[in-house]
Amino acid sequence: LLKIECYLNEFGYPSESKFGSNANSAPWSVIHHSMNVEPRKRNFPYLYEAYKKGDLSGSRFTMYLGRYHRMMFGERLKMENPYREEDEIRAYIEKLKLKIN
Repeated sequence: LLKIECYLNEFGYPSESKFGSNANSAPWSVIHHSMNVEPRKRNFPYLYEAYKKGDLSGSRFTMYLGRYHRMMFGERLKMENPYREEDEIRAYIEKLKLKIN
């Protein structure tokens, strides 16, 4: 986790087109599988920016946010169907009180 955070701080999130799928998925995978909330909160700006740029898929980003939400509140986010992926992401960000630029 510390190595991933140092990399992100220095270079930002790696794009798949430039660095390949393994390098692209490594930061998400390490952060997503972190066992506590603080690394998720600390690294949200990198993952959000990667999502906005298309370097992190919406499905992976919602999976990360979903687990973050369950860790914080002990339950899944409840939303009324139908909803779009963007609506789900917005709801998670709002509920988790994450700051976006």
